[in-house]
Amino acid sequence: MRRVPLFLLLLFFLQLSVAAQTTVSPANGFIIDSAQNILGCPTDSGQIQIGSIQFEGNKTTQEKILQAELDLKAGDLINATDLRKRLAANQLRLYNLQLFHWVRYIALCENGKLNLIFTLQERWYIWPVPIFSLADRNFNAWLYHHDWRRIDYGVHLLVRNFRGLNETLRMNVQHGYNRKYELFYIKPRVSHSKIGATFGVSLYRSHALDYTTQFNQPITLRQDDKFPIQRVYVSSGLLYRPNVQQQTTLSLAYNWQQISDEAFNLNSSYYLGWQKRQFAEINLVHTRNYRNTFSYPLMGSFFQVAFAQRLYGNKSGNASTSLRVRYSRYIPLTRNLFYSMGLDGKSTLSRRLAFADNQSLGFGSVVVRGYQLYVVGGQQYGLFKQGLSRNLLPQREVVLDFIKSPKFNRIPLAIYVNAFTDAGYARDEYYAAENSFANRLLMSAGIGLHLVTYYDKVVTLEYTLTKTGQTGFFVTTGIPF
Repeated sequence: MRRVPLFLLLLFFLQLSVAAQTTVSPANGFIIDSAQNILGCPTDSGQIQIGSIQFEGNKTTQEKILQAELDLKAGDLINATDLRKRLAANQLRLYNLQLFHWVRYIALCENGKLNLIFTLQERWYIWPVPIFSLADRNFNAWLYHHDWRRIDYGVHLLVRNFRGLNETLRMNVQHGYNRKYELFYIKPRVSHSKIGATFGVSLYRSHALDYTTQFNQPITLRQDDKFPIQRVYVSSGLLYRPNVQQQTTLSLAYNWQQISDEAFNLNSSYYLGWQKRQFAEINLVHTRNYRNTFSYPLMGSFFQVAFAQRLYGNKSGNASTSLRVRYSRYIPLTRNLFYSMGLDGKSTLSRRLAFADNQSLGFGSVVVRGYQLYVVGGQQYGLFKQGLSRNLLPQREVVLDFIKSPKFNRIPLAIYVNAFTDAGYARDEYYAAENSFANRLLMSAGIGLHLVTYYDKVVTLEYTLTKTGQTGFFVTTGIPF
């Protein structure tokens, strides 16, 4: 058993040394179709003037939304040496709206000025999707228990680019073990300003509640005749969004929550001695996303800082303040080899946290890979992930000739093999007595396949080895960080 931690440490240092010693020129943006035709314009001053900017293919998307994402406009003077870089950066901005399958541009010289034409292939924006999902934290947790009673069903409606204004509308009507009735709306820009708005309302009731943890796993109360947990959530906010790469959001939310008598008797600390509680929460989130693509980045960086303040009504809880910071870096080492690393940390300050709020590792995407079947509570946590990816199948398109619509008949496909190591630590002062993973460094290493395909979907198949010697095969969706 002693060899396992040594193996993990060696792999950590090996990956760090490779990333530190290798530097190459930036790679081309993943999935961007960069077919371009730039004809030189005569210039004596070393600058080229933009004559006009046009868009083709935006049957749904309004032109003012596209123009607002660009950092250039008609009449601007651009240094000739920076022309290709500026045009490629703006092409990437439009693509990362995630409204188009591809974005191309043509730059033509006419009467001494450069005329730009951006050609777009719009996606399909309205997705009424049947809900048939698992009530557990993730697929691997459900597969472990294999309880068919923990199934949710219903309809999820997603409308992207609503009204052609890059607005997002989400609606959930869900029955089964977890019942949800939800509506969320995001408007990135109001009129021609850089100010947007958000709104959300949610009613949640479930026949199951993970009321405590033992041996690093949740213990569930199931009540078929009542709901051990009920929640109501209403939120509204403003966002400042200069472009697709930068965004600051300020929101105010109201929460009402209640547990059943049986849940309260099993764990009176779930809400710190209260059976129901209500609180207001102020959230401030700032994001800088400079990744080459948002779906599966190979180059660039991501930074986000989030601040939250909770204030409880009727003295039903202790006020709390939390701060979370996330940072990711993506470095192309060679044409087909890519290094990535991510840091994620959070600290919550309160006189004492309720058990329901004492969540750290194992919840959502905050996971040390290999420990997906476990949860670790804590008031503070730190998480480090890194990986080396090699391109096995270069980006290509599978053309389905029997489908006429260009929104569906081309399936992008790329496959990467990825070797990774993770490390995480959660500090828990209150509920760690029966959970050995709290206040302990968790480490893992593994290898996996990443499949990047249709509509920004990423499927990962990973085999992991943990510090304690456990192995496992896990299936997840989305990028690791």
